[in-house]
Amino acid sequence: AGSSRPEKPPRRWCPWAEGRAPVSWAACGFAPGDAEARWRFGERVFSADFDGGNLARVERVTDTSFHLWTRPDNQGTPYETHHRTWFHFRVDGCRAGETLTFSFPDFNKQKTLFSNDFRPTYRVHDDDRSASSSSDADAETATTDDGSNEHLQRDRRASRFHMREYKRIPEPVSARPGRDGAFRVTFKHRFDSDASVFFALSFPFSYADVGLMLDRVDAKFRERTSHGEAMRARVSYARSLLATSVEGRKVEMVTITAAERDGCETKKNASENFGDEKLGFASDDVERVSFTRATPSCTELTRDVSDDDMGSSTASSRRANSAPNENSAVPRVEDRDVFVVTCGVHPGEKPANHLFNGVVEFLLRADDARAKRLRELYVFQLVPMLNPDGAFRGHYRHDALGQNLNRHYEKPEISKQPSCAAVKDLLVKAARKGRLGFYIDLHAHANKRGVFAFGNCDLRGDGNAETRAYAQLCALNSPHFDLNHCNFSRKNMFAVDKNGENKSGTGRVALFRETGGTVPHLYTVEANYNCSRVLNRVTEKTRASDDGNEDVAGFEEALSGFARRARIASSETKKKSPGSARRYDPETLRGVGRALLVAALDLREENPWSRVPSSAFGSVRSVRTWAKAAARGDAHAAGGDAESEGDEKTSGEDGEPSETRRQTREKKPSVFRNTSLTLASSKARVPGRRALDTANGVWPPRSAPLADFAPKWRT
Repeated sequence: AGSSRPEKPPRRWCPWAEGRAPVSWAACGFAPGDAEARWRFGERVFSADFDGGNLARVERVTDTSFHLWTRPDNQGTPYETHHRTWFHFRVDGCRAGETLTFSFPDFNKQKTLFSNDFRPTYRVHDDDRSASSSSDADAETATTDDGSNEHLQRDRRASRFHMREYKRIPEPVSARPGRDGAFRVTFKHRFDSDASVFFALSFPFSYADVGLMLDRVDAKFRERTSHGEAMRARVSYARSLLATSVEGRKVEMVTITAAERDGCETKKNASENFGDEKLGFASDDVERVSFTRATPSCTELTRDVSDDDMGSSTASSRRANSAPNENSAVPRVEDRDVFVVTCGVHPGEKPANHLFNGVVEFLLRADDARAKRLRELYVFQLVPMLNPDGAFRGHYRHDALGQNLNRHYEKPEISKQPSCAAVKDLLVKAARKGRLGFYIDLHAHANKRGVFAFGNCDLRGDGNAETRAYAQLCALNSPHFDLNHCNFSRKNMFAVDKNGENKSGTGRVALFRETGGTVPHLYTVEANYNCSRVLNRVTEKTRASDDGNEDVAGFEEALSGFARRARIASSETKKKSPGSARRYDPETLRGVGRALLVAALDLREENPWSRVPSSAFGSVRSVRTWAKAAARGDAHAAGGDAESEGDEKTSGEDGEPSETRRQTREKKPSVFRNTSLTLASSKARVPGRRALDTANGVWPPRSAPLADFAPKWRT
């Protein structure tokens, strides 16, 4: 029974384009300032004159050793900043067998990142080899509506894309302060051939890559194949222009939801309401593409309503008060909640792009029951790159005006932060309509390992518990989601970062203040550049039915296979030797992106292939019970008493607690004073017991009833 292994399922179609070298500055007719981006040393040539490239200067120390300097954001302009962490460059003219040493003598201090054996990436770019190779992304011969397959042949002739070719450098990296106090990063590379080699801080994904990915999705919907027909029949897809950047680049948005089954094929813009000229959004000369059998209109989801219509009811409370639909009926488009995912506000945070790609790929699956149900419940509005100017210029954190766009959501200016203004307008309209279900802004983190979320505090109703329940479900669906690193505190909402900027301008906090805390699921999700701190035990999926209508083969194959072999680690585990931890690659990050969606489906108890029943919790209800206890424990640990869950929380205009609430807090005696009881908390570790905060595989034991491990103060 155990000797035979199932055949490896065929690789799924991938929406990201496979096979393009970075677009050169010359092809775009643009160069960032007067920056020099090409250096020749005999036959060897260093260059960074392409989309996302970054290198400021190169000096030869010996014949095989070079010093390199990265270009700070907005170098040579009045907006120049000190951020110079991101690098992406190309080396030509090296011979097979040569080993070169690259040193960055004045790198931004990233001691924590490199202390965990972080290694940059490289990619061999052999034009002759790649030109003769063919892409295996499409298993069928496809034709377009006009009977040609030219666009697919062009993709197949192209060189292999760096999603598959970029790898971590094999040699360890030396990163330490130099004698002059500057942070020095040094690594070596052995050239196995005469081909060109690209080097980057992390797995790149450029502004041009976003356009190529969306072009590839457009082409798939035009195909006259079984796959193309299935996608047109089941997926409503629209691509539109959300805004235009300061330098004139597109900030595009993709709208995905379930296709209507009783209509004829149309070509209608699913985001027609975003043509508001006052926001500088899409004009008539912008191409809009929509493919579906009956594209739903999103006008009702985002139309203007008065501030009085905001109310205190949220999408989650509407779902809690409504009876579950046993027949899983498809809600009308105007009844579906809006699920917004944004990415790329900080251009150097490339792990966020790969999280986003996992979201897009999962939602476009025509044969996955979970993706189908998600499309039926939500209208997904996805923005793949909020800062295209910074991404093209090779910046690490800022845009073309030296702005950290993630601090301008509170009062964005149309002329200076057009993408922030467009996204906020989108979110506020959906929230006022009472249809904003989720808002997730994807980022990367250089210090904290793992993937984790930041959320808001002082939410109305059960909001504080709902945020923790969602985080726990993310940990149930991904071995890399670190629940302990999640932060839902008030302190984190209004903290000042190391650059002196207040987090109140982030998207999640600005929207919290705009909506009065009525929308619980507003998150910033961070992914480390390197690896996880701990690993969760991810259980097998429990299939609700076995009708054979949906094919689950290949679902997160690499992710679940890795999870089955992974052992549970704790924060007290001794430090591993270098190279022993599994480092992130694009596929790992895409798996986490898919888990973010599956967790949202679990939260609504609509997942046909859920992992929750086979986890230690056993049900979503038990997860919510834990989350309520954790929310109360966190509130007490923060110095405030946990109020009754139905109480309305009031705040002043500046986001701080109102004077009335502050006085009430001072006068109200705590029921937990002078007691030795340990409260449940999403951070607490209870001596002698399994910790409440570790995800699914640690607390409680699967064989024990949940009540036996409930917090003592609750029972």
